[in-house]
Amino acid sequence: MTSPSNRISSPNTNRKRARDEPSPRKPAKRQNTHWATSNTASQNTVSITRRINECETRLQTLEAEHAVLSQDGDPDTISRAKRLLGATAIRRGTAATKLNKVKEAIKQMAKTIRDCHDVVPALLHQALKASQTDYNSSEGELQEIKRLEAEQIQQLKDTELKYRQADSKRKELSKQIDRCKLNLRRAEWDLDNALLQQRIDALSHVDVSTLAFNERLRVSKLVQQIAEIVD
Repeated sequence: MTSPSNRISSPNTNRKRARDEPSPRKPAKRQNTHWATSNTASQNTVSITRRINECETRLQTLEAEHAVLSQDGDPDTISRAKRLLGATAIRRGTAATKLNKVKEAIKQMAKTIRDCHDVVPALLHQALKASQTDYNSSEGELQEIKRLEAEQIQQLKDTELKYRQADSKRKELSKQIDRCKLNLRRAEWDLDNALLQQRIDALSHVDVSTLAFNERLRVSKLVQQIAEIVD
């Protein structure tokens, strides 16, 4: 039979049991949780704002490049080059016709002088000399027009090539601009959502018990409306 003295727990045993029993957990500080949530939301807002700024900068760059290419790819530029070339071709035709007339006149005067021998009037010799001078001048003018026409033909080819290249690049830029605008709209939408979420989160630390009756009633109705939307 066990003696009463053996059934009595020793002080050491009582202390051990006290140490073994789990201590009640301290409730988490709501203020710290709210601060952490607010800090995360703020960082998210900053990140989204940075995205918006990057999209806007990218969009401005793309639109500027598109404007430059639109100048190179202006159909009116090709039309003007063609009109200018057409006018030069008309000038060349007129100069060639004039040169042929002068050449024919020189030919006729030279024949007359050969046929008449010594009885050729002095005025005919002067006319022949003037026609030869006119021929040389007209020939130089025709060559200059031909040179100008060749330059304009090359310019037209270069303009048409630049237009085709610019048109291809402009179409690609248009696609990039559309994608950039879409990304910008998405970022702006994300920012609106983040700001709204911040406002909702900011209400989580409100102590409803401190509100007046009519204020609690309004809050209750608003919470019910939000629940209906979310559900």
